[in-house]
Amino acid sequence: MKKYIVTQIHTLLLLAGVFFMTLSAFLVHIELGFLVLGLFLVLLALYINYESKEGG
Repeated sequence: MKKYIVTQIHTLLLLAGVFFMTLSAFLVHIELGFLVLGLFLVLLALYINYESKEGG
């Protein structure tokens, strides 16, 4: 389990950063929170697609 976490640390940190930025946007305003969440989900999907094409 520890080896998996170490090899995926960049992804885990990315998700943690996205979580906190989205949470802070929701605390400012609900519509802003949904906008930021949608943008991050699209960017995350593009990132996953890019990683799967590289075989990473």
